[in-house]
Amino acid sequence: MSKLPSEFQPVSFQKELEKILKELDSRLPAVTAMASDKSTFQMTVHHVQDDVLYLNVASPSPRELKAGERLQLAFGLNDGQYVLATTVNSATRDRIAVPLGSEVYRLQRRSNFRTPVPSGTKISFKLSSFKTSTAASGSVLMPVDLSAGGTRATWPAQSGVKPAEGDSLTGVMTLPGGRSLELFGVIRKLYPQKDGSLQIGIEFQNLSIRDEQTLLFVCMEFHRAMAPV
Repeated sequence: MSKLPSEFQPVSFQKELEKILKELDSRLPAVTAMASDKSTFQMTVHHVQDDVLYLNVASPSPRELKAGERLQLAFGLNDGQYVLATTVNSATRDRIAVPLGSEVYRLQRRSNFRTPVPSGTKISFKLSSFKTSTAASGSVLMPVDLSAGGTRATWPAQSGVKPAEGDSLTGVMTLPGGRSLELFGVIRKLYPQKDGSLQIGIEFQNLSIRDEQTLLFVCMEFHRAMAPV
């Protein structure tokens, strides 16, 4: 599978790997998996045994996984986000087994890495409410960059509403492949542009683990599209 962004650094010490295994087994966290064909799967850790992760695959799933497939698994632990690159040992319709192996990577910065949106990407953020009113409801913001914690987007001039730092908004972000997330955010910064347009920096609030992992993988897709290996 493609090389991870530089913000992910390998976990190489055995004691660290043992700590990760122990926490996975005790917390049984939610996991998002991406296959080589970009299919994504929602999973939870069932148990850990002999350095092998056994995961339940949520239904419905895009398709049935097979032994020998390469996967990237994203999961969060107490000290941050991780990605495991691994190969499926065995698979049934609702459970897979994968070895922990040595390809474990930790996102180094506490703030999620930010990735420009590749030109021509079908992504949008349609507002359902702005501040305490629906004045800008239906307006569509166009993201210019994205992270698992926020986005910078072009504010629609035709909305008739002037945003300010600290304003809250809600909306649905439509992602490549037809995926969509309902998001709540706060405007943290305004970026006036030379052409008179306005961009805003939005920090997402109260993200679920699933949504954060979905955004993380979208950012990784953008990174691969712009810097193919």
